[in-house]
Amino acid sequence: MERFYFEVPGIERKDEALAYINEFYEYKSNINGAGGLAKFLKDYEGWLRMSEAYALMNVNPRRCPAREFFLVRESDNRIVGMINIRIALNEKNKKYGGHIGYSIRPTERGKGYNNINLYLGLKVCNQYGIETVFMDADLDNPASWKTMEAFGSGSILMTRTRTVSSWITTLTRRKHSRSTRNTRLMWLRFDWRPGDLCCGR
Repeated sequence: MERFYFEVPGIERKDEALAYINEFYEYKSNINGAGGLAKFLKDYEGWLRMSEAYALMNVNPRRCPAREFFLVRESDNRIVGMINIRIALNEKNKKYGGHIGYSIRPTERGKGYNNINLYLGLKVCNQYGIETVFMDADLDNPASWKTMEAFGSGSILMTRTRTVSSWITTLTRRKHSRSTRNTRLMWLRFDWRPGDLCCGR
């Protein structure tokens, strides 16, 4: 049985975080849910400072407060995914972008890990008092919107912008939440067996 947890990015993960992003370039894959890390490959420390500032800011017309997490597989301590969670939405992100962006590294896809990523992400949203999570995904990215469908999204909307929009209620999952905190780890664990929640990346 594999176990996974969320970890708040820190300096100790610098080499692994940069390797995570570079893997997307190697496989010519789009980078999502990384909180702009791809723009800071030569200044990881600067990205950490920016990430922390964004987590503490107030929502405004240009920016939303947000928090990034690494999805870490406990057995080998490897970053297998990332997620960006907007704690509050401005008017722009209420229409496009939503609360959550996520990704799984190319070499770890096809294992259902993005379901775990979203599962833990919904727990974080619940902790921040977000009762209904808004998400969207490009129509040409069925792995992402199938992940949303796997969580019983309240509504799926095909829009003219070629995106799929979804609303997911987090309150129904509150009874499953078991979490503690320390300075760097969000101990929101998920025990996974092959075949569980198998759709999506």
